[in-house]
Amino acid sequence: MDDEPEFADLAAEFLERQDDRFVVETASGAGEGKQRLAAADFDCVVSDYDMPATNGIEFLTAVRAEHPDLPFVLFTGQGSENVAGDAISAGVTDYLQKGSGTDQYELLANRITNAVSQVRAERRLDEERRRFQALFENLSQAVVDVEWDGGTPVVEHVNPSFTQVFGYAADDIVGESLDEYVIPDADSDEIDRLNRRVQAESGLYSEEVTRSTADGTRRFLLQTAMYADGSGAFAVYTDITERKHHEREVERQNTRLQALFENFPEPTVAYAFQDGDPSVIDVNEAFTRRFGQDAAAATGECVDDLLVSPENREEARRLNDRVLAGDMVDEEVRRRTPEGVGDFRFRNVSVPDNNDIDGYCVYADITTYKRRERELERQNDLFRKAQAIADVGAWEYDIVADELTWSEQMYEIHGCPADREVTVENAIRSYHPDDRSLVRDALTDAVERGESFDVNARIRTSAGGCRWVRLRGDPQTEAGSRVRVRGTVQNITEHRDRELELQRERDRYQSLFENNPLTIWEEDFSGAVTHLEEIASDVDDVESYLLENPEEISRLMERVEVIGVNQNAVEYYDASSKEALIDNLDELFGDGITEVLAAEWAAVADGKTRFRAEVTGRKLSGETHRELVDMFVPAESADDYSRVYVIGTDITEQKRRERELERQNERLDAFASVVSHDLRNPLGVATGRLELAREACDSSHLDAVADAHDRMAALIDDLLGLARQGDPVGVTEPVDLGSMPERCWETVASADATLRVETDTSIRADPSRLRQLFENLYRNAVEHAGPDVTVTIGELDDGFYVGDNGPGIPEDGREDAFEAGYSTTDEGTGFGLSIVEEIAEAHGWEVAATGGTDGGARFEVTGVSFADE
Repeated sequence: MDDEPEFADLAAEFLERQDDRFVVETASGAGEGKQRLAAADFDCVVSDYDMPATNGIEFLTAVRAEHPDLPFVLFTGQGSENVAGDAISAGVTDYLQKGSGTDQYELLANRITNAVSQVRAERRLDEERRRFQALFENLSQAVVDVEWDGGTPVVEHVNPSFTQVFGYAADDIVGESLDEYVIPDADSDEIDRLNRRVQAESGLYSEEVTRSTADGTRRFLLQTAMYADGSGAFAVYTDITERKHHEREVERQNTRLQALFENFPEPTVAYAFQDGDPSVIDVNEAFTRRFGQDAAAATGECVDDLLVSPENREEARRLNDRVLAGDMVDEEVRRRTPEGVGDFRFRNVSVPDNNDIDGYCVYADITTYKRRERELERQNDLFRKAQAIADVGAWEYDIVADELTWSEQMYEIHGCPADREVTVENAIRSYHPDDRSLVRDALTDAVERGESFDVNARIRTSAGGCRWVRLRGDPQTEAGSRVRVRGTVQNITEHRDRELELQRERDRYQSLFENNPLTIWEEDFSGAVTHLEEIASDVDDVESYLLENPEEISRLMERVEVIGVNQNAVEYYDASSKEALIDNLDELFGDGITEVLAAEWAAVADGKTRFRAEVTGRKLSGETHRELVDMFVPAESADDYSRVYVIGTDITEQKRRERELERQNERLDAFASVVSHDLRNPLGVATGRLELAREACDSSHLDAVADAHDRMAALIDDLLGLARQGDPVGVTEPVDLGSMPERCWETVASADATLRVETDTSIRADPSRLRQLFENLYRNAVEHAGPDVTVTIGELDDGFYVGDNGPGIPEDGREDAFEAGYSTTDEGTGFGLSIVEEIAEAHGWEVAATGGTDGGARFEVTGVSFADE
């Protein structure tokens, strides 16, 4: 602005030449200058000092009133210290005297550029400060500004979030060591480590830390940034206590989810979609058991390839599309299993935001349920039909009109014609005389008091018969008054008959209980089981603990409540009454009872509902006896043992017979020893002498003697075998039916005989005893069918058979074939098949002689356990 327009225009032209960023406008006086400033935004004002009306200082004062920060350069030809001082006092940005050459415009341009740049820089700095302060004050994380005092961070500022999160007032912590407030227990090692680390970092440093707050310690993500000059730093604390808790909770949930998956009772597959098909990621144990696919074999396979039959492929693709679309699927499907196609309830559980799996599919086995559902539907159909013909009649009594109305079925129940006129009185008279007052009182109470009724009574039919009926009635009210009674009559004659029959069954049960030849105790173990559970929770071996602490057995027995005992027990134990027997229960226990009771309570602790033991008991008269005791828990009491039956069987005589049998077996063993030693030795001498006799002479009699010797040897072998085969088989092992018979064949068969083995299964047996069984059957075949016999071994559903193509056994002689001494040839001893039967029975098998498909003999061994069962 200059009062000389020519100078102003010249100066503007030179300034714009100096810097193409300049856009210069001119004014010839203060009034015009003010108008220009009011109409537009300018970056700088350049004004002359000496102007008419308003000089440059006065114009500066006016500008500062409206634009306190606008750069203002006083460009005057009358420079003096006074003018300069006044200008500075008025807030001038720069002061420059006019010169005579064009260099003055270059200098003026520089002064303008510097003034504008400085103002702009200050504005940017102020804006950044405002933004930083707003960020500092409003940041949700706790922020603290520290200055280093040696190695100690001294607090300069804290934001409101810091005060809120840490609970320390700004006035208390500013000027103090940050470490003293926030480092737990002022841990010097932690303080030194962290401060060295922060001061050494040139950029942003982050670390998860535990810090003290006014309310206790919490977990934070600490982020620090050093000042450029290293004098201090900012520290930002993000509270991650909840996040860490959430992470731990997620980890626990994942652990529980995996445990749930592995132990979930329903077959379950974890899957991920690949190219639109569900691929197996994992399967649980229930899936392996039901579908026969373990995780190792199934992983990576398409679920549909494993389980879906060709006819169900389209349905499976439809379900896959629904799952991919995010639908919750719950449908009944049919899937392949090792036993065939079964029914399942398919449910899909999607797992979002999981990098490993897309979800789980659960196959609830409803094969049995669907079968029952179909059966239930059939039953419901029958029930609906039964309802249609149910023997139920309806009636209505109009109180106002005193009229009684019956349905058609009412006449049927009463056995009277449908055209009979009915009234309340003749309806009541149709009931049995003993029940009429009951019916009349019930109807009266309904009419007068509004009480519903449900009674059983007898009616007398027109034919003179008697029926039990259930009579029900409900009063109906209109406008506050009772106007009618409606009800039904149901023929319950059969129901009453069943009730009577049930009562008779109860009476028969009670009679059976009381008169049973066994001793029967009905007891309640629930109180003892509660104490037993406390014991089992503290020890690993309940039985050993009870043996070491017999007083615990006494405490358990004290908690057993005897509900009842049958009459036979009273008589058996020589008691005068049931009460006397129960009161003297402890006197019935004999030697060794501690071990038995410890084992019994251990079985109960394991949840078993059956227990058997032999005990030595004592009657109240003092007589001892052996007793077989069976504990049995009915299914309805299996959870709490509230009803337990203890049944005793006297085995005193049985044990005596067992001891006698044992003595007989000992004598049999002695006999076998005599046969083995005292008969074999003379026979061996006779055989040797026969050989010497053959060298001395040649006689046909010697061949007969040799045959007799062979028969005697065979008899001795069979007698020994028969004597030793009766013992039960103990431990068994898998035996291959494909190879065992062939090894036995090598020791028995003639050169012309043939063996055919048509099975490769394995059974559980005693290999030595099984070998004897095969060898005796082979000898039997050779003896009866000849040296060129063909023997076949094959498999049955529950065993195996040995057959030949010989003449067979007559049907009327098959039962006698296993008798000791039975033989149809002169060469046989008659003991071979008896030994076979003994071996089979020792295994718990059964053997029977039948006819073979080739017409020969066939021996079928059943009741066999296969090795893979």
